[in-house]
Amino acid sequence: MSGCPISDAQGTVRPTRSGTGHRQPTRHRTQKQGAIVEDTYNRLKERLAEVSDLEHVGGLLAWDQQTMMPSRGAEVRAEQMATIARLGHERFTDPEIGKLLEALTEYEASLPPDSDEASLIRVTRRDWDKARRVPNELAAELAHAAASGYAAWLNARANSDFAGFLPDLERNIELKRKYAACFEGAPYDALDRRLRTGADRRRGLGGLRSPQDRASPARPACPGTRRFLSTTPACAVTSLPRASGRWCSALSNASATTPKGWASIRPGTLWPRESGRPRFG
Repeated sequence: MSGCPISDAQGTVRPTRSGTGHRQPTRHRTQKQGAIVEDTYNRLKERLAEVSDLEHVGGLLAWDQQTMMPSRGAEVRAEQMATIARLGHERFTDPEIGKLLEALTEYEASLPPDSDEASLIRVTRRDWDKARRVPNELAAELAHAAASGYAAWLNARANSDFAGFLPDLERNIELKRKYAACFEGAPYDALDRRLRTGADRRRGLGGLRSPQDRASPARPACPGTRRFLSTTPACAVTSLPRASGRWCSALSNASATTPKGWASIRPGTLWPRESGRPRFG
């Protein structure tokens, strides 16, 4: 019968030409597929590491501006931070990252949801989909306005001159509205960083927390974070990587182990698994 397996002289069963034909052994095929997936995942990590490098440079520039930089260098520093923000945004929103994420869909589904690999793919896809809606020039403008706004705020605070700070404040608000307009829904949702983890916008601020939330004590911030937030205007915070509030807990453990909730892209580089990728704007 056509298509039925037959035996050769040694008694080995093989399919006929009209049957399934000679197939590569499953073990070899699986090994080849595994190698392709591993290569794709490593390429994604390499690209994310480059983005992380740029964002850490931006964070270092912001830290220097707020601690060591002479005040007359504010405008040049704003241009530098805008350039780094644009390059980082361009690199992260590259369509090639989208292709790598698409190729890793089945691999992600085969992993435990809380594994480092699945978490990295999931969070990167979520942030990539959000970032690609924002024009590169807007990302640069946000970083520039935040840096120059911080310098203006320092001068205004020293001279009790709110009017001198007002134009920079209005500029930052205008750009934030443009950013929010890149997304559907309420502007607050687009600006709420916790939205990326599914938090309800009604729980966005401590004063608006639900009765159930108010019944449970809030997790205290580390001393370094409290000092930073109490002495830094909101427009300046936007120029720092988004994970800056968790640096104190992450860096204290980085030399020993990878902190819980963080995935390692490469030695010495940490990536928040659920709070969102540290990034600009």
